[in-house]
Amino acid sequence: MSGPQESQGPVRKRRRGRPPNPALRAAKHARMLRTAMELFNLRGYEHVTVEQIAQAAGQSKGAFYWYFKDKEDCLRQIINSVSGEIDMIAETELGKGATATQKLLHLTDLNSWRNGDLSSFVMLFDSMIFSRSSTVRELGIQAVRRIYHSLFDKLKELGPAVAREGGWTNDQIKSYDFDHWALLILTCYDGLFEFINQDYFKGLPDSAGATKALHTAFVHPLMSSQRKEQTAP
Repeated sequence: MSGPQESQGPVRKRRRGRPPNPALRAAKHARMLRTAMELFNLRGYEHVTVEQIAQAAGQSKGAFYWYFKDKEDCLRQIINSVSGEIDMIAETELGKGATATQKLLHLTDLNSWRNGDLSSFVMLFDSMIFSRSSTVRELGIQAVRRIYHSLFDKLKELGPAVAREGGWTNDQIKSYDFDHWALLILTCYDGLFEFINQDYFKGLPDSAGATKALHTAFVHPLMSSQRKEQTAP
């Protein structure tokens, strides 16, 4: 006859309301983040309550507090989540190219940046920067700086490398202002997203057309050694 089974210690009980499956928890967390971002965009951060976020996500108020300390923590997690997604997209696009020119063409392809979360994120940034809350404004400014500085550094590094592949001389590369070149690319893309999201114009070109125009303006000139020197008026 076998002896009594050894005690395995106290059984830890799962707290009520917590999804037992890690994948299910992650899915509910992601849905809560997307729902909160949509509501913040639609009504403004200050006018959205925790109860409204939970209800719109099909979850309870208690479930909200499993994932977030409060509404501000939810906003911070949205920023961190989408900022990480932007970094991941950038690295993925850079990894598709074998040369600096190919990397730049992939990185500046509008199709790579047209998913719904990123478009909503641009609108959220706009609303945050003009928020009545100083905390929300500062969060928005910090997030913009973090993302744009990361993309700016990548563009600024690629620019001279693409020009070198295009046959530019060292003197030509040194004399060209790649800082403002990278800044103009970011400005054009930010403005394009703004126009698309706000529906300011009807009949805007599709992603392929917009990408072609931007490449013609900012990338193709670097791919030729026949650059015309600009003279001051």
